[in-house]
Amino acid sequence: MEMATHPKRKIGLIAAAGHLPVIVTEQLLELNYDPVIVALDGIADADFPIAVERIRVGALTKIIDCFKAKACHEILMTGRFVRPSLAAIRPDLAAASLAIKALMASDDNALRLIKDTFKRYELSIVDMKDVLGELYVESGKLIGRKPSAQDHKAINKGLAVLRLMGHSDIGQAVVVQGGLVLAIEAAEGTNAMISRAGALSDPSLSPPVLVKAAKAGQDRSLDPPVIGVDTVIHAAKAKIKVIALGAGEVLIADRQKTLAAAKTHHVTILGVEG
Repeated sequence: MEMATHPKRKIGLIAAAGHLPVIVTEQLLELNYDPVIVALDGIADADFPIAVERIRVGALTKIIDCFKAKACHEILMTGRFVRPSLAAIRPDLAAASLAIKALMASDDNALRLIKDTFKRYELSIVDMKDVLGELYVESGKLIGRKPSAQDHKAINKGLAVLRLMGHSDIGQAVVVQGGLVLAIEAAEGTNAMISRAGALSDPSLSPPVLVKAAKAGQDRSLDPPVIGVDTVIHAAKAKIKVIALGAGEVLIADRQKTLAAAKTHHVTILGVEG
């Protein structure tokens, strides 16, 4: 089935750190969107295939004016958003109040504040899944061996933990070995959490499992969970043999390279419901 194309339809992209913003840009171009990209200066660190506007995160008025000048009213947010200090933000008048509130809020609430602010300027932050649904993991095994009964037990435990802690706006990933939770993702991010879990695993038991999914009640247009090649490599180093991802919730960056890395390192990747 051919993917629908959207010739001349403008869509904005606020790009933070990592390679995912480039992947999203390439997908938008493939589908004939006309992307308008604002790369957050000092945060976005990738090379883009088209020209971008580099604007510091605190220059909110300039970011908004950039999109509005190009008649772009739908915005995607993508990449790793590193929360800077207020001094590093150097907020303009429009950003000052937002910055103070956002720095004091949880991750989810900070992102919702940003979304509400853009809405006041008639700019809508849209759900990535509505635009690029093919980037999200589907249900079932993507690569690797069939998970064992012990793997499924660990996956179910991980999903239950994620759903429970999601209500408290804590993390999107957990590492489970048997019935024991080795590590829960916090501010350090998934890969650092995986490394921490690797030091705690018991080699006499079944290998640990990484489970990653969206937070309960999470606004899917903001901060969707992502894995990529680095996640697979960190998992392999931590002796993790299965990565279970919330179907329809988690993006796979560089899918072909990520699955190839999983094959090389003998890591199973699957999409799970629940």
